Amino acid sequence: RKLKDAGLATSITVILGLGGIEGSEQHAKKTIEVLNRMDPDFAGALTLMIRPGAPLYKDVEEGRFKVIDMWRSLEELKIMVEGSNFTNCFFTSNHASNYLPLRVRLPEQKEAAVKLIADVLAKKDKQRLRPDFIRQF
Repeated sequence: RKLKDAGLATSITVILGLGGIEGSEQHAKKTIEVLNRMDPDFAGALTLMIRPGAPLYKDVEEGRFKVIDMWRSLEELKIMVEGSNFTNCFFTSNHASNYLPLRVRLPEQKEAAVKLIADVLAKKDKQRLRPDFIRQF
């Protein structure tokens, strides 16, 4: 916030899925709460992908961390976009890790973005999502 108040452009990256299944909703809500306080000029969402050998990978193997699925990832994205109160932010989820590529200006395109995400979720339309084989490491 201090950077923005000083006139510097701010860019923030968040990771969908860091809360796992159990903390998914809270993670999404707390993330957008922090982002709203920052009011970034640019924000990007990536989706958690855990590489074998990473410390979190062991937690997944041993059942201590349960990775969200594609639909829950979209639910988190929807919570964040829907809950955003940015004044002028270019928001993306177009990284290779994401299921649904999104490039929008918020708040201007917020309604359309939420509608798109909700539509994909309602129809469980995998055709509109990036296939897993493209999302591989």
